Amino acid sequence: MPPLRHSPTMPGMAKSAPSLFSSTVVPEISCVYAATTPLPFSLGKFVRAAQRFIDEHLAPVWGVEARLRIRRKTRDGAWALVFVDTEDQASADGWHDLTRRGMPLAKVFLRVLAREVRETSTVKESAAAFRDAVSLTATHEIAEMLVDPAVTLCVQRAGFGLYALEVADPCEEDGFRIDGFQMTDFVYPAWYETFHTPDSTTFDECGKCRRPCQILRDGYASIYRKSRWRDRCGSKAKRKRFRKEDRSGHRTLQRKRASGLKRSTTVSGRVVRVVLKVRKVRKVRRVRKVRRVRKVRDLSGRGRLA
Repeated sequence: MPPLRHSPTMPGMAKSAPSLFSSTVVPEISCVYAATTPLPFSLGKFVRAAQRFIDEHLAPVWGVEARLRIRRKTRDGAWALVFVDTEDQASADGWHDLTRRGMPLAKVFLRVLAREVRETSTVKESAAAFRDAVSLTATHEIAEMLVDPAVTLCVQRAGFGLYALEVADPCEEDGFRIDGFQMTDFVYPAWYETFHTPDSTTFDECGKCRRPCQILRDGYASIYRKSRWRDRCGSKAKRKRFRKEDRSGHRTLQRKRASGLKRSTTVSGRVVRVVLKVRKVRKVRRVRKVRRVRKVRDLSGRGRLA
């Protein structure tokens, strides 16, 4: 079991069991290699570098902690980072959006990354590019899983919609190195706070974002607006690459697939969902009106012919 940090309680107060999504629990993330595609680095060395990424960079900003451990399979109560070939193989082997015990699970698709690297790099560059792509993607998934384990958190930006709390997406192709491994850049809480003026504070770990909600050229953001999720890219080139990418199994698709957001009206403390019903009634009325008009036209046309 992961170590627990108990907060002080009032005298005579019953102690509640700590939640696995609570700040009183430091989760274990089991790093599992379950692919046929070879890893481009030593998993042990990567885990040590990724632990420094969490402790020295992510934790001071977002207040999250985790302990990375190399395992052959996941453990009860542990989260997971799984290296697999493709989403199809992940599903066939039982790696879905959650572990079998319902814990958060992140996946890195090695065969997909290898194919993308071959398409964009020369033969000489491919080995180093593949190594960077895998470590960047893995730390990207770790960062977003720790900040939003259940893929449910959003931040409202007035007039623009709900921004998904995916902290590595707006700067997803940027990063920095720890012990030779490429680590993902990630945005700070200030990135979501629109009252900041440009260059007034730090908005991301690498210091490339200069204002709130700025999406870098190679990044994107998932925004819920007008009853659906939209992916806003930082440039036309990124949008073009984004459309070609195999997004199967990504967190953004999990969020879109599981989204239950609906417009509603609150009356006397009771939530009454009325928007969809009103739309349906209006649609029926429009259809009936069109039918009546067509019927009148048909009758008038027959009258003229008679």
